[in-house]
Amino acid sequence: TASAHSAEALRRAAAAGADACVLSPIFPTRSESGRAPLGLFHASQIARASLIPVIALGGVNARRATSLDGRGFAGIAAVDAFPLKSGTPILCARQRAVLLRGQRGARTYREMSDNES
Repeated sequence: TASAHSAEALRRAAAAGADACVLSPIFPTRSESGRAPLGLFHASQIARASLIPVIALGGVNARRATSLDGRGFAGIAAVDAFPLKSGTPILCARQRAVLLRGQRGARTYREMSDNES
């Protein structure tokens, strides 16, 4: 699994053999990374073009998570947006299943989406 902040970085991660990639930041975040958010439309374009599953991170909360559905993301990740122990990173169960399926087979996320939707 890799992380990326742009379409080019995601392409490099896929070419290097990453089985999935966390793309961030999607929305404005409290993080001190200093990176401008990609925005929902641009991040969605990147995710849909990817050959590997893309996990959305950055400014994701319960309200924004619903706007990510159906936009090419394999799932979401968050650091402190959901009511768990503060600062505990989470990966939704649905995403974990997608990532595990992707690791077992040679199919791309797009192929999984087309066959399993």
